Amino acid sequence: MISLVKLSLGFYGSRALFIDLHGFGAQPSFGTFALILGTANRGTVATDADVRFAQSMRAKGYTIFLPREKTCIDDVPDPYDAGFTTRNVFLKTGVDAIQLEVSAEIRMHETRARQLAYDISDFLRKY
Repeated sequence: MISLVKLSLGFYGSRALFIDLHGFGAQPSFGTFALILGTANRGTVATDADVRFAQSMRAKGYTIFLPREKTCIDDVPDPYDAGFTTRNVFLKTGVDAIQLEVSAEIRMHETRARQLAYDISDFLRKY
């Protein structure tokens, strides 16, 4: 996977963005969200890619949790914070990496899932 990321750097330059797609079932105790972004408390992004992605998705009607300084939940480790893959991609390549957690409500409805895929690709085209 790292070689694919390096290949994308050669093709896209510094504008590459790695998105590690996941799903979640249980909502955090403090809110209901369609998407949860994990960046190891902004440790896997060097730019504002996560903020821009969140803004774009909010504009399309998604409820987003974007952790800045706090984790999503008080449990340690935070399952939504960012995983092995996003941390490795960022550390080894410098490419901004986001772990995108998608709610079961979206994943279980084909129309909503297709719309999310379209909305993500729309953001990436503009990014």
